Amino acid sequence: MLKKYTFLTFVMFALFSCGKSIQDEDETYTPPVIPDTDEVILEALKNQRLTCDSSSYCPEYIAKLSIISNEKTNFCQGTLIPGNKVVTSASCIPSWLRVSGASCSSNIVVSFASRSDEAQNFECDIIESVSSNLRRTRELWDNDIAVISLKRPTRRKAALLSSEGVSSNDQLYRWSMKLETLFDAKVSRDICTRIMNSYANPFADNKDTSFQTITGCSLDDRPLGATLLSKKGHFIAVQSHEMSGKIIQSLQESNILTDEVANISFATNLAYTDIRMNNSEMKPKGCFDRKNYYVLDKKRAEILESQEIHQDNIRDLETEVSKSKKYFRWSFSFVPNKRKFGYELKMNRPKCFFGVDKWINDYRRGNSIRTPAYVTVSKKNYVLRTKLDKLLKPFSFIEDIGPKDYEIKFNPFTAYVDRVTYLAVKADPSDWDYKIRFEDIKECN
Repeated sequence: MLKKYTFLTFVMFALFSCGKSIQDEDETYTPPVIPDTDEVILEALKNQRLTCDSSSYCPEYIAKLSIISNEKTNFCQGTLIPGNKVVTSASCIPSWLRVSGASCSSNIVVSFASRSDEAQNFECDIIESVSSNLRRTRELWDNDIAVISLKRPTRRKAALLSSEGVSSNDQLYRWSMKLETLFDAKVSRDICTRIMNSYANPFADNKDTSFQTITGCSLDDRPLGATLLSKKGHFIAVQSHEMSGKIIQSLQESNILTDEVANISFATNLAYTDIRMNNSEMKPKGCFDRKNYYVLDKKRAEILESQEIHQDNIRDLETEVSKSKKYFRWSFSFVPNKRKFGYELKMNRPKCFFGVDKWINDYRRGNSIRTPAYVTVSKKNYVLRTKLDKLLKPFSFIEDIGPKDYEIKFNPFTAYVDRVTYLAVKADPSDWDYKIRFEDIKECN
């Protein structure tokens, strides 16, 4: 009996909860249509467009890559090179497709730049070569590029490749696209600059390094893989990701930044990538530096601890604080203080004492000369710290921490009679004794 009531209860619940379906039973239910990948590819081949700004030159080799994955479309930028191949950013391609030799005909459509609204679209054939070292922090990447081949010839002018690579302090001309709709994008040009000696990527100081650092070309809503050209118009690099915001946040919390960080991104230096490109002059040169977290941290520490960036300030400030007109010709120097993360002023052995006949009367008492004598020397006190500017390049920052008094004890009698004296220094008010002592200080010539 209990089973009977239970069954009736279930039926009544089903009728009430599904009443709308029973009332509309004459209407046939049509499930949503989920297009398969082939349909999305066909739509992309028909509708995707990449046009150039009418006020600028329109390079034929700039391409938009529509990447279809899990029914979603992502966009990258590519550059046509000889051999009917396109170079793009590997990290823009889904990881499951990031495999050398993988077929990409069902996932990638390549659309080339044009001034007209006519579609210039091609199917991808295979992923020929692809960067594999993309799992660690970006500064440790060796490359971020992939080379794909097209199914049919484009008959378009390919980009001119160069074996020179990114030159020192050279400007790079970026052609990049901006998405306007799901189907349309426009190409425009701006200028980037290579960054050297930056905390952002210490490995990039060597022009032979495959992964370089640039500024002036923000990604904003622009896809990865932008084309970077030299002044000669040669295709020399592919733009990759921007610098990680976590590193910038960490630096801000360390109070080491003096300004808001500028846009900084990375670029694969094509002349020194380990991916050989057919039908070009490009080839790997030399050996790639060994990169790991230990080396990266060490290089960054060297940037922050380097004394070289302080040399000018050290010379000028040491000269300033060492000036004196009476008693002793002082000598001060800046020494590293790792506990305070900077260079701190320290009193050295005085070079000599000035003509004793000019000041000995300060210590005469009748026919006698007081000994020992005490004098307080007040000097401006500075700490030199390494700070990072908006490009994360190090510079010497002078921090004036107020005057510092040095209590000096010496022997005027031996200075006057023997023309030699000692000097003891109490450099810290908390010191109970004169801890620093210099012997046999002679009169200046």
